[in-house]
Amino acid sequence: MKTDSELDLRLLKQFVAVAECGGLSAAEQRLQLSRSTISTNLAELESRLGFSLCHRGRGGFSLTREGKSVYAAATEWMQAGSNFQTRIDALKHEQLQGELVIAFSDDSLNHPDFRFAQVVAQFKQRAPRARLRVHSLNPQAIMAALQNGEAHIGIAPQAALTERLFCKPLYQELSQLYCSKQHPLFAKQTIAEPELRQADYVSAGYAWHQALSTLEAKFTTLATAPELEARTALILSGGYVGFLPVHVARPWVEQRQLKAILPSSLHFNICMAALCLEQQRNNKLLQHFFALLNDTHYVNAQKN
Repeated sequence: MKTDSELDLRLLKQFVAVAECGGLSAAEQRLQLSRSTISTNLAELESRLGFSLCHRGRGGFSLTREGKSVYAAATEWMQAGSNFQTRIDALKHEQLQGELVIAFSDDSLNHPDFRFAQVVAQFKQRAPRARLRVHSLNPQAIMAALQNGEAHIGIAPQAALTERLFCKPLYQELSQLYCSKQHPLFAKQTIAEPELRQADYVSAGYAWHQALSTLEAKFTTLATAPELEARTALILSGGYVGFLPVHVARPWVEQRQLKAILPSSLHFNICMAALCLEQQRNNKLLQHFFALLNDTHYVNAQKN
């Protein structure tokens, strides 16, 4: 049930519309209400105030002396409310100024469940004067940037976090072992484990997941490439096998340039997350971007 003050606000706005339109009939389109409804509401307002606001009938429409005073007071009050909202909005924008530095895992933008562009668009609307600095790095470099204060937010594997970091999971990323068309294993229908042990392996140079560490123990590492683009190039050369995220390898697989080896057993899942230092959580820009990341990916997860 509406309170008297809420009813007065609604009725006053209707009265202002009637006064500005010069009559009840003329106000129907503006208010999207019937003339009888407007008349009833106007009569209710007059009853609440205890005096007549206008003359209406065969003689035409005109405001009474009291009606003119109420109209002037109501428009002044409505303008003050509008000015108040404008100032509040300005204060909100003032709080969302400064620079925000974000680092995300290289090639994660191509993951179908990562909504970074959508989040940036929403952030730009709500904090138009904020400055963004965005870097694409490998997970190890992201962790270093966060720890050194060179980045406010990192998008990286959740398993890489430390106790100093606050974390919000975003989406899952599947990785499998791949070889290229030039590799001897590509044409084989069945592959035994001893053959895999003999294959030269390219590693990222760091382990951010226990499952990856366990799987890498099966291979002889003869190359290291922390960045995904470089690791993909070495695998495509035909000299090495290595793990890649499925979304990174997919275009090459579709062109029959790469093939997943024993995908049912040689794979691992990681949770990609938004990370920040605990001590940075009072940063207004960071809070806002974090909230957008969380809400957008939560909605997407619910849809799927």
